[in-house]
Amino acid sequence: MAARPLPSLSVLRESIQRRVDESSLRETAIEIGINSHTALRRFLRGETKNPQPDTREAMNRWYVKRVLGEPTVPREYVDTAISWLRTWAREDAKAKHVNERRLDEIVKEIRDD
Repeated sequence: MAARPLPSLSVLRESIQRRVDESSLRETAIEIGINSHTALRRFLRGETKNPQPDTREAMNRWYVKRVLGEPTVPREYVDTAISWLRTWAREDAKAKHVNERRLDEIVKEIRDD
């Protein structure tokens, strides 16, 4: 399955502005996961041309969830994927520590979303 392209900054800006119009700047910043509503205001005004990577990632995740809705992958599929990742991560004994650490990061990311 091909990865979906990330939304452009203008698409993000428009979508976020619509959400702010429906609620408030502070509520939208919290919903997106941005710590500073002032930073969000600057982004909406176009004063921020390139958001910080963490901020951009939070905006992308918010947008995808808002447009596509919550994922509907059955839990058993997720468990199977995690099991496969564990097997893969342990195959290379030389990089075991790195692979296990990476696996932990992947599992955390999956469960946090």
